[in-house]
Amino acid sequence: MAGDRIRWDEGGPSDAPHWVPVLRLDPGENVRVVSVSPAVCGLWLHWIAGRTVPCTDEEGECPYHQDERECGLRWKGYLAAVRARGQAIEYVGLTAEGWRLCPLLRELSGAGELRGVEMELRRGRANGRRPVYISLPRGEGRVEWWKSLPPPPDVRAAVLTLMRRQGPDGPVPQKGE
Repeated sequence: MAGDRIRWDEGGPSDAPHWVPVLRLDPGENVRVVSVSPAVCGLWLHWIAGRTVPCTDEEGECPYHQDERECGLRWKGYLAAVRARGQAIEYVGLTAEGWRLCPLLRELSGAGELRGVEMELRRGRANGRRPVYISLPRGEGRVEWWKSLPPPPDVRAAVLTLMRRQGPDGPVPQKGE
C-alpha cells in the first residue's frame, strides 16, 4: 500500500526556517505604525559577500574587524510594530541616521517607554537605500488602545532569524563564504 511508504514525522525538522515579517518602505513611502516593543533593539552589522552579518566583536575578537574597508560596519535598530489595532506584528528596521535625528525616539527607547507610541516612518524618494526617517508626535504620543497591544515579541530572536543564525552562539559565515 502506498501510504505505508510515506515518511511520516511528528516533530518536524529542528532547523525549520521561521518567517519574520519585515516592514519594508519603498522610496517616497510614508507609513504610520505603533510600537509593540518597549525599546529599540540595536546591533552592529557587517556587509560580507553580499549579505548582512552581525558583528561578534567581543573584546576585539570579531573576525571581520581585520579589514574594515572590505567588510564595513554599520548600526541598525529593530522594533516590533503594528500598522493598526488588531493587525499582525511586523518588524521595522531603523537606520542609524533616522535614530540620530529623532531624540525623542532615543529618549523613550532608553527609558523602555516606546510601547504604544505612534510613529511615522518615511523613506527618501531617490532609491530603496535611502535612510528611514522617524517622526514621533509631541506629548504623550501613545495611542488610546495601547494597553490592548499584543505582548512584545522577542525582537532579538527575530533578528537572529533574519540574520540566518540559530542563536546567540550560532554559526556566522566566515570571510569568503
